[in-house]
Amino acid sequence: MKTTALFFNGSTTHVAIGNHGPHQIVGDQTIELWVRLGALAHRQNPIAKAYGGEGTITIETSGALSYYYGPVGADAEPYQGFYAGPAVAIGEWTHIAVVRDLGRGVLRWYRNGELIKEEAAAYPAAAVSGQQLLLGGGYAGAFHGHIAEVRLWSVARTAAQIQENMRRRLGAQPGLAGYWPLNDGEGAVAHDRSGNGLHGAVVNGQWDANGPLLRPNHESVTLPGNGWVDVGGVQVGGQFTQECWIRPALTDDAYHGFLGNQPTGVHDRSPSLWVFQRRMIHFAYGDGQSQQGGITGPVLSGEPGRWHHVAASYDGANYRIYVDGALVHTQATAAPSVNSPVRWIGRVDNVFAGDISEVRLWSIVRSEAQIRESMGQRLRGDEAGLVGYWPLDDGPAVRAADLGPNGAHGALNNAAWGQGDPGLRRATGLAVGGNGWIELGGGGVRLGQRYTQECWLRSTVTDNAYHGFMGNQPPGVGTRSPGLWVNDKRRIHFVYGDGVGQQGGLTEPVLSGDPTRWHHVAVTYEDNLFKIYVDGALVHT
Repeated sequence: MKTTALFFNGSTTHVAIGNHGPHQIVGDQTIELWVRLGALAHRQNPIAKAYGGEGTITIETSGALSYYYGPVGADAEPYQGFYAGPAVAIGEWTHIAVVRDLGRGVLRWYRNGELIKEEAAAYPAAAVSGQQLLLGGGYAGAFHGHIAEVRLWSVARTAAQIQENMRRRLGAQPGLAGYWPLNDGEGAVAHDRSGNGLHGAVVNGQWDANGPLLRPNHESVTLPGNGWVDVGGVQVGGQFTQECWIRPALTDDAYHGFLGNQPTGVHDRSPSLWVFQRRMIHFAYGDGQSQQGGITGPVLSGEPGRWHHVAASYDGANYRIYVDGALVHTQATAAPSVNSPVRWIGRVDNVFAGDISEVRLWSIVRSEAQIRESMGQRLRGDEAGLVGYWPLDDGPAVRAADLGPNGAHGALNNAAWGQGDPGLRRATGLAVGGNGWIELGGGGVRLGQRYTQECWLRSTVTDNAYHGFMGNQPPGVGTRSPGLWVNDKRRIHFVYGDGVGQQGGLTEPVLSGDPTRWHHVAVTYEDNLFKIYVDGALVHT
């Protein structure tokens, strides 16, 4: 998920938040934020209150990190300086977090979620100061670069908590004293999303659509024990594979169905899966008279909070059950399936409690190697044999989208979007190596006489030629669709064909030219007027 950030110019840019009670933290404290340095010419403060008081972060000219707090309540001695580094580099998004755990008498520095330094705390408490909280400014100097996702806590966050949420948006959470995502994108207000409403005033800031890569807020569905997702009905055929990630929250040893369907009885069950006695997998389908299937041994951990990947394949003669990519059970069957459609996620003839993610149905038998290879990553949705695919990361949408070929979108029934996820790898864009493209079906998409084209791109071109990234040119420029090019590495060329020649033009250098940087590019056309936008700002008319 691409995000925005606030650019600080290294001299006058800052966010003034004021001196408010929730930010006068004298006990346990956590400060975390994403930074992308533009320069290291001087010492600089990405966030500051008082270095002899509630606490301040300084980035040294070496890229090292320093945290200061003290008992005097001002930018004055005495104070403790807590140093770690070098930890940040120019041009790289880095998540930094400092934890003041006074209950245990220790300070900790984290870089990208990993502990890099620990030291004993010198003072049992900080002192309240009269100074306001600043982002991008302070006693050492103005910050130069980008900042995003600033979080101020009145609790000592654990490493696990930092790692779990560093790439997610937050809401109002216990202990969150201030939260400035800096994703406003426009205006002179940095909104506080902690629930306290202590917004900051942006001074000489520039909003930039070049924030850190975050994950969706929701990547699973949470079922309380009386809810499910209804996908209508998807048939998998006589040979199939079912798979998903589950995190059970069961308190009894009964059967709890998490994927399948039972229209009238066991005889017409679809291929279905249950957790039994908290650690076993029950697998079955109806054969018209009874059911075929069985129960594994205790193959799940039974540990609260632990995710497992569960897959069941059937080749017409044998069931195979896989847990976390490994074959754990094989069982022969005596009759084929009646091929009832799979209808429920989180339910069969009884219901499941816990979290479910990445549900996949296939009309083919997947091998152990195939299951293991793809269980930890997102699918495209067009893989051979895939008949249903619900990532369950749609929250807060009202439906669970099926990205497979049948579009069997699911309706949530007493189910909620979950905060947990199994940690899948996610593609964030399509890499085009200079000789590839995507062809849209149906002969293309007609835009008409008024239109907008927009996309994100990260250009790695090495010459100054024209490089088209959206459009169509059937036989010549006179028949061009609305099209977009990068030219000279930093300019945008925009045109359409008028039947004889072309209409459009070329911007000034509006892209950064940085091959690691994403830009959002948009073009509108209305009333004979082109407008070009880069990272949300109008750059050419």
